[in-house]
Amino acid sequence: MRGPLLLAGLVVGLVLTGCSEEADPRPELHQRILPVIERHIEEHPDFDGVLAERSSSWFCSEHIVEIRERGDQLLVGLVVNCDEYIALDGALGAGSGYRGPKLVTLDVDDDVYTVASVESAKDGAAHWASVEAMFTPAGVRAVFDRESHELENTAASAKAAFGLAPDAPVIPGR
Repeated sequence: MRGPLLLAGLVVGLVLTGCSEEADPRPELHQRILPVIERHIEEHPDFDGVLAERSSSWFCSEHIVEIRERGDQLLVGLVVNCDEYIALDGALGAGSGYRGPKLVTLDVDDDVYTVASVESAKDGAAHWASVEAMFTPAGVRAVFDRESHELENTAASAKAAFGLAPDAPVIPGR
């Protein structure tokens, strides 16, 4: 009898906390939409970084916490980690960074995904309320769980993009 109770508890736990990416029944959808979302967020950051005048680039990692359908659109709730970098004499110069929840609206036309809008959670005292407005209750729980975990380090991608050695040092980009 213990096995069925344990299984029931696991199912209830997944429903209450929201499914992780690994438990999402559509991992192929993640693979199709994440590159579109990442490219858009990297090319259209929320703000100019401290290195913007030096032709910096943004590198991001994302974790999808929920996907909802609305007509011909997908509402993709995720937590992102974005960092600004430049190459400096064989080293990676680090600038500004951002970590937090976003809600990306994708237009869908014959399996072609286009970013229609990106909404970022507000800072400070308005943070919680803005996250609640952007996500479902399960998504809110997943966002705050995900914010407390590490996302992929963006330095490795930046080093590769700039043609730097994998062991190149990361230094302040001042």
